[in-house]
Amino acid sequence: MRTLGFVTLYHPDAALTASNLRTYLPWVNQLVVWDNTPGANDNRRCLDALLADEAEKLIWMENGQNLGIARGLNYALHKVLDGDFDLLLMMDQDSNWPDCGSFMQAVARLHGTDATIGAFTPNVSGLEPQTTDIADKDFFITSGTVLTREAIRGIAPVDETFAIDALDNECSIAIREKGFRIVCLTRHVLNHHIGNRKYSKILHIGTPDYNAARTYGMCRNHIILIRKRKKSLPFRKKMYFIKEYIIYKLIRILLVEGDKGHRLQMLIKGIRDGLTYKIR
Repeated sequence: MRTLGFVTLYHPDAALTASNLRTYLPWVNQLVVWDNTPGANDNRRCLDALLADEAEKLIWMENGQNLGIARGLNYALHKVLDGDFDLLLMMDQDSNWPDCGSFMQAVARLHGTDATIGAFTPNVSGLEPQTTDIADKDFFITSGTVLTREAIRGIAPVDETFAIDALDNECSIAIREKGFRIVCLTRHVLNHHIGNRKYSKILHIGTPDYNAARTYGMCRNHIILIRKRKKSLPFRKKMYFIKEYIIYKLIRILLVEGDKGHRLQMLIKGIRDGLTYKIR
């Protein structure tokens, strides 16, 4: 069973990224490296040198600008459909996965016996209960998720409105609407780093401390997602998005984060643009 890997880079730490890639490179036949780092950089030279024994597997796509994840994902989806790949493994440069081998073996077994599964996801950071080996899920994060060729045929191309933020939720809904299941293999843990978490001295409020541009993207895109997928999103999920990306984000900016004026401005802009965006 042939697997294409896909990973996006953005100002990567070369040594750390190479170490992370080594944990899953043996389990893919080729890896699309979609480099969103703006301007000229040494990412390719450094990583090719650090991964010399696996460098022939890397398919480099260097843009010189940040085109987001969705554009790169569409490239990878079409490469699966145009080639002889059975599966697509999506990864993040900050994800480390020593357990990838046994996960991919489990995916191959299940894929061969159950055609209803369109996406396989690991237990991200061990947060899922391990009371059963397999758990059906409504949503996944892109890093660590494996899509089947059959599911890809149903959802490609993905909506590039969600260039980065809310892309995983959009893809999850699209897959389920095509009649496929999303399953979490709970015994297989992916180590995934989210943001640069910091805490306030008062009330110990935590935040991943995303910058103003990501503040805007998260707010705008999740509002668009709520509007676009209003029939598919359960009410509790809609409320979660509103609380997480608007209400709680406002509290975090005021009490924890820096660059308050710019981030507040971009939060307000995100609300306005999300509400006025023309749904296609």
